[in-house]
Amino acid sequence: MATPQEPRNHHFAPQFYLRNFSSDAARKKVHSLAKYGDRAIWQERSIEYIGNEEDLYSSTVEGVHFSVEDEINRHIENPITQSSTWDKISKNQAEDLGPDDGSTIFTLIRHLERRTPHALQTMLELIDMAEQHPERFDSEELEMYAALRDPDYRALFQARMSATLGGLAEHHERVQLLICRSKVPLWTSTTPVMSIGVPGAPELHLPVPGQPPYASALTLNRFSFAVLALANFGQATLSNVEITDDHALGYNRFRLGQFGHFRKVDHLICDREGLEEHMAWAGYRAEKSSDKKIVFVRTKS
Repeated sequence: MATPQEPRNHHFAPQFYLRNFSSDAARKKVHSLAKYGDRAIWQERSIEYIGNEEDLYSSTVEGVHFSVEDEINRHIENPITQSSTWDKISKNQAEDLGPDDGSTIFTLIRHLERRTPHALQTMLELIDMAEQHPERFDSEELEMYAALRDPDYRALFQARMSATLGGLAEHHERVQLLICRSKVPLWTSTTPVMSIGVPGAPELHLPVPGQPPYASALTLNRFSFAVLALANFGQATLSNVEITDDHALGYNRFRLGQFGHFRKVDHLICDREGLEEHMAWAGYRAEKSSDKKIVFVRTKS
């Protein structure tokens, strides 16, 4: 059990990140679409109460309680939010992001993709895959996934992945980063980093056997997103481009597709404009609609 001094609601979508998409002057609320079975409800919600899970970063193993919530704040979140890079992102100055910002953006993306319930769900699926299809994995991977079948070890492993930057530096000097700036408001979710398919190249780092080529996408603020490819192209690069409105709308539909497909992606942060049309594309019909709330019902899987 957590001590009385410890916070119980642990934010896997950090509040400092969600404030970049706030809908009020105090930067305490966002407009979000939330799933409830076959329904999805869009309305304004408090940042404090979304993107969190009770005791996500704490557990009790063999009678010993541990929590890494404070470590995440002190060692990862605080250095990021106090950086000049984050200052540019939070002030919507993505056009000023350059090579000197690559390290912070790399750390932000890699950290946010490791600390969510979606990441844990993916781990559970890999554990099952390693047991059912051992021929797809090497001996070290089989040994690791066998150990992760133990719930206590899995809790410790997930906590370490969430609270440290261990295992990230090996790729830092070789990553490819693309900053995309848009005139169209962009969407994100409480699973901030999602995989996006990319053309295959032998230089890409693909950690899962037989995995399709992918990069990691993170919406930085309402008008920019970053795409990170782990690869060995000889040196790290950061490019910064402005994209067309069609590309921006396509990106938003990509985020909507992830929201509709993955069970652990529970909130889509999005504006109302054009939402009913996008939801019809995703297989949802507006059942009730007003300026402040829309109730959608799923019409196809």
